[in-house]
Amino acid sequence: MRHCLWIIGAVACGPQGFEGTLPAGAWELSSSDDDPWWHEGGTSAPCESWRVEEPDFVEVDTTYCPWFTVHADLPEGIGPEATLQGVLVHDDLWAEEPAVGVAAIAVDGQEVWRVEKQIPGEVGVHPFEVELVERAEPVRISLHVTNHGKNSWRFGGLRVMLAP
Repeated sequence: MRHCLWIIGAVACGPQGFEGTLPAGAWELSSSDDDPWWHEGGTSAPCESWRVEEPDFVEVDTTYCPWFTVHADLPEGIGPEATLQGVLVHDDLWAEEPAVGVAAIAVDGQEVWRVEKQIPGEVGVHPFEVELVERAEPVRISLHVTNHGKNSWRFGGLRVMLAP
């Protein structure tokens, strides 16, 4: 989105780049080639137990899917001083054997946020705000969950905000 002000024949433009909620229909299941976390022990089984909940939640049920990564490509680059904001929510975490669950976010393949949770564990709400690096070219945002057990993880309210 570009903000411009016309002043007596001159144009002054503010920050350029994507701003707003990541479109619900933009999320795609990542292949091993597109998964920034694959080197941490990715599995070859495709994860089919995920969905996008309108308007802006991405949810994965890890009962049948212990490894999950999706991505969305922003239609534009990122303006100066932009942030990625949102929240990760999970119900009580359960598994037969104690484990550690991981949820993470990457921008163009570089991890920018991660939370690790002991399983079993209590319900959790984890808001995040990550500073983004200005880029002219389109950007890929990736979401990831590694978890063993009958659990549900939801990323929501994902939006890119430009500095005021």
